[in-house]
Amino acid sequence: GSCEGLHIDFNDHRYSLTWLVLFWDRNGGDFVVPQLGEVVPVRPGQRLGAMTRVL
Repeated sequence: GSCEGLHIDFNDHRYSLTWLVLFWDRNGGDFVVPQLGEVVPVRPGQRLGAMTRVL
């Protein structure tokens, strides 16, 4: 799915990773970290891991 609003994972374990995996053949999207002012483009076939509890 997707989330257009701010989403914070407060209940995740401190050292766990959240994985974003694009399985379909589409245009991809962006992983946005507003706290850091970062936008990471994610394209089909790529994987992105992040410690979302500490972002």
